[in-house]
Amino acid sequence: MKKLALIFMLSSVAIFAQESAEKKAVEHKVGEEPKTAEGDGKPVEDFTTWKWVNFFLLAAGLGYLIGKSAPKFFKDRTDSIQKDMAESARVAADAEARVKAVELQISKLGEELARMKAEVRTDMARESERLQIDGTKAIERISTHAEQEVELAAKVEMLGLKQYAAQLAVDLAEQRIRGRLNGETQGRLIDSFVQDLGKN
Repeated sequence: MKKLALIFMLSSVAIFAQESAEKKAVEHKVGEEPKTAEGDGKPVEDFTTWKWVNFFLLAAGLGYLIGKSAPKFFKDRTDSIQKDMAESARVAADAEARVKAVELQISKLGEELARMKAEVRTDMARESERLQIDGTKAIERISTHAEQEVELAAKVEMLGLKQYAAQLAVDLAEQRIRGRLNGETQGRLIDSFVQDLGKN
């Protein structure tokens, strides 16, 4: 900052010197002829030198400022660009990693689908086997129940037939007994019955 102020002061002095020289030149033009050096014919006060000195001072000041500020500016700019490039590379690497992760998941998706299909097939086979076993057991239960019902019906029918046969036998015996029973047989039976009552 101090160097900048020094350059500004030098530039101001040079400009002030140039302006005062130009004022003197104007005064010489207005009042009298300017003095010339012997043999050249040029005016003694040549302002071109002051202009060049002023130019070189300004150029040196600007060169110094640019030389001092430019490297820092360009270094900061380069650092910023490198930082942005590093960030971009990091983002690109992150995006690439995400793409690879997605591709890996997609490739695993096929394997996962195949595994799920195999599991479904296995489950279906197990379920089919279970249903077949349950169906066989149900058929066996129904068959056993039907056999039991048939046996029960057969027993009921046999019992009915036995009852019918017994009834027929009783009816037949009754008919035979009635056929053999006459007045004399009835009297004997009654006498026998009365005697048994008397003994008891």
